[in-house]
Amino acid sequence: MFAGFALQFIHQIHGSLIVHAHEYAVMWPFSSAGRGEVEDTDWRFFLTGGVALENPHPNPAPTWLGEKNWSEIVRASELPALEGLMKSVRSDPNRWKMVYDSPVPHEATFPAPFQKTSDMNRLILVRCLRSDKVIPAVQVRWKLRSPLARRTKF
Repeated sequence: MFAGFALQFIHQIHGSLIVHAHEYAVMWPFSSAGRGEVEDTDWRFFLTGGVALENPHPNPAPTWLGEKNWSEIVRASELPALEGLMKSVRSDPNRWKMVYDSPVPHEATFPAPFQKTSDMNRLILVRCLRSDKVIPAVQVRWKLRSPLARRTKF
């Protein structure tokens, strides 16, 4: 009788985790940071957007790129892996607009030299351009790594 109860309990927990996996998707960056897979500076920027100071750099694309977004891009350019981001957006705003306009910017090809950046830096770029797409981007990245994405048979 106990074995039957235990098995039923396990099925219920597993089913609940599968059904609610999207709610736990934001845990991926947290777990990656905890394992030392993410640089502290990248992690802090992802969480906060950096310390907002006055931005002396004019926005190169004010028709589609908000001032808050531009300021985050300027601050993100100070991260070692994203050095040159501000210059890239300034020199080719139309290519960056294609990423901005994408319904799935986390899957878009970023302009050079950011095509092959880390998952965390992709999330930072998405945060800078389209903060409304951060949660879907995290969910996709988390699901690709999660054992919950594969339904286990008991």
